[in-house]
Amino acid sequence: MKRNNMGSKVTMGFAVLALAATMVGCSSTALTGKESSLDLEKSFDGKDVTSLQIQSSAAEIHLIPIDGDKIQVSLKGTLGEKDIEKEKDTMLNATLSGSQLTIIAKKPSQFLNLGTGKLQLDVQVPKKVYNSIKLESSSGDITVDPFEAKQFTIDVQSGNTKVAGFKGDEFIASAQSGNMKFDKMSGHVNVTVQSGDVSLSMAEMLKDVSVETHSGDTRVFLPETSAVRVDVEAKSADSLKLGLPLTTQTNDKQHIVGMTNNASGNAPLLKVSSHSGDFELGKVSN
Repeated sequence: MKRNNMGSKVTMGFAVLALAATMVGCSSTALTGKESSLDLEKSFDGKDVTSLQIQSSAAEIHLIPIDGDKIQVSLKGTLGEKDIEKEKDTMLNATLSGSQLTIIAKKPSQFLNLGTGKLQLDVQVPKKVYNSIKLESSSGDITVDPFEAKQFTIDVQSGNTKVAGFKGDEFIASAQSGNMKFDKMSGHVNVTVQSGDVSLSMAEMLKDVSVETHSGDTRVFLPETSAVRVDVEAKSADSLKLGLPLTTQTNDKQHIVGMTNNASGNAPLLKVSSHSGDFELGKVSN
């Protein structure tokens, strides 16, 4: 009986290994052995477009301002042949309604993001001042070239964000997981990150700026001549570096309240709340 039990266990073990190998083989074949190129494009007349809304569930997003009036949208990458054959027509939707353009990039329903398939959504739009721009990403990095808009919103579930410049009234960015880097920013800026580092560099600070991080390092850089009020709370920071001349009213290592360049009581406020991670306040490098 013992010998039979042992034989049964060995047989079952081989069966499990064979099944696992088959599953891995199928996944590998689906994602690598039978990959095919995806190349979808749509274009619009962007002369009267003042609002953009872009949503993506798996693609990297790159927003690019260009000269001219044409809007060019492209979704490219590599996926399994079956995914492309079945869902090619539904992976990129773009609709123009009045002055608003809505773009939705969807991943295939059976898509397994194991690092082999990659999608890139490039959106080229006329270079001008927009009323509103909103980017939403479930999984994937976001890259934005220098942009002008009255209101700009970024919402990321998982992925890194990089904005090369913003000029406008209000900029709001939030991320559940991912690093965020912002250069040459202006206007009222509000950044919230649950897990990830934040680097924020202001071209000018004429309105309030707030940054909240729950797990990750925070770095804020201001022009050396900025006259602003500062309220920084770093609850668990191994390093708290101040690279700007700061007249402090409160400084207990975890909470700093002060001002730069003799700022008045109604000067713009830089408010930072860092729950876990290092903090640095420095000057913008030329």
